Amino acid sequence: MKRDHKMKKVFAVMLSLSLLLTAAMAFAEAPAVTEVHWSDLEATAAQFEGAFAPMADLGLQMYIPASLKQLEIPQEKVAEGVFLSLENEDKSIAVGGQVVKMDLKSFVDDATSKGGQGFKELRVNGMQCVNFNLTGANGSLVTNFAFSAGNGTATVLFSFTPAGAETADIFRVMAGSIQPVK
Repeated sequence: MKRDHKMKKVFAVMLSLSLLLTAAMAFAEAPAVTEVHWSDLEATAAQFEGAFAPMADLGLQMYIPASLKQLEIPQEKVAEGVFLSLENEDKSIAVGGQVVKMDLKSFVDDATSKGGQGFKELRVNGMQCVNFNLTGANGSLVTNFAFSAGNGTATVLFSFTPAGAETADIFRVMAGSIQPVK
């Protein structure tokens, strides 16, 4: 009888250890959230003359290089939540912003179903964000930064195109500058 009791104890200890090991492995495999801080990008931003601008009534601001100009947004696009439309003079770079009435998880699920790829969790200046890529209508790569907003009931999406080596610095500066208005 004592032997059965000892076996039960040994089994219980082994079961506990295996559960702890499983939990530790799951934690170790969880993707790390990349931290992005404006202070780490200020030196790179110096090469793009510009200024911070508030983003509609969202309580956010973003560094806008002077080479990008705000386009007029048609009323039907405003009704769809579009609040930002920028282009450079030769129209080779475009940046857009839109509020989507969908929580961030649902938005990411929707983007995945529409071909979104390379999803990465970020924390941009302390704000939860998901970065991913899509192929645009003209075949160019669009990199997107989706932020949780509206107490979790909406998503603020910033899209940058064309994503690539030539635009990496300017887009990294702009996306990394998104932060609450101070």
